Amino acid sequence: MAPETAAATNGPTGFDELLRLEPRLGALVTMCRSAAPPAWVRDDDEDNDSADDGGWCVEDFFFRRVKPRLQSLVGWGREAGPPSLRGDTAYRVAYRYLYGLLPFSCACCRELNRG
Repeated sequence: MAPETAAATNGPTGFDELLRLEPRLGALVTMCRSAAPPAWVRDDDEDNDSADDGGWCVEDFFFRRVKPRLQSLVGWGREAGPPSLRGDTAYRVAYRYLYGLLPFSCACCRELNRG
């Protein structure tokens, strides 16, 4: 198999290459880095501050706001553009990178990470 064909089949190997091929992924990077509960409040009855996330969950944010946009930019949901952006390798690379940027600061995710 020629190198060009292998690259098109296997897709990009890193997020930087994906970002070079699809600059709109940069907006998703910003979204993931800035994901945060709506507010921090002072709890006057306690000696510390606590998050009032109102049920906000970083995973819910990712699955509802980021993932649908991601699916249109890379992976099988992408309808046009370079073939290397339309496969499962490109999707997995982008998904893992973006998910890794999330600050797991919501109450539900903090509970899961304590175990």
